[in-house]
Amino acid sequence: MQNVTLYTDGAARGNPDGPGGYGAVLQFVDSQGNLHEREFSAGYIRTTNNRMELMAVIAGLEALTKPCRVEIVSDSKYVTDAFNKKWIDGWLKKNWKGASGPVKNVDLWKRLLAAAQPHELHFTWVKGHAGHPENERCDHLATTAADTNAVLTDPGVHGCRRQLFNATIGHNRKIVTVHPRHSQNRVFDALCCFAALFAHKMALPSYSSEFRFSCKHGI
Repeated sequence: MQNVTLYTDGAARGNPDGPGGYGAVLQFVDSQGNLHEREFSAGYIRTTNNRMELMAVIAGLEALTKPCRVEIVSDSKYVTDAFNKKWIDGWLKKNWKGASGPVKNVDLWKRLLAAAQPHELHFTWVKGHAGHPENERCDHLATTAADTNAVLTDPGVHGCRRQLFNATIGHNRKIVTVHPRHSQNRVFDALCCFAALFAHKMALPSYSSEFRFSCKHGI
């Protein structure tokens, strides 16, 4: 089996009610002693820190194309203790029940276990923000994704099964059409419209003058 090291980190702004992202760095050394690596990151509109910690591990494992011996290095006790302290075994025996009730983020735990199945995993915890080069690198990937590229919808977070609104810019960059999504509140729909219009007005050239928006209640 190929030895691989997977460094991971997750971040969420205003956890659990804000944007978030994950970052991962996958490394291995070939038979000639050459280091190979890949980076992974993505940002979500609204998520939680723990979900992003899990997604970082999932992204790295799902990228592997053959069985490997993987050392996963994370600053999340939530991730490392689940395996090192055998929490996961207890959850499985109790049908995803923990000491305080149903286990959270079951969708991602199941996905992680499926991604891990062909591999041998070892989890190592490192302290975050303590100067570990790869951990700091993953933190940068995660926070950058959360701050500048939070465009994905996390289906596992309540209220985020659809984006709050869609905004499309016409081909001549003079027309913006805004379609609010998944709201049961007309006032909220209107606020979404004006927020989107303001954001795109700031991003479009100064000659952009025509906006169209659809505030139909609920989709």
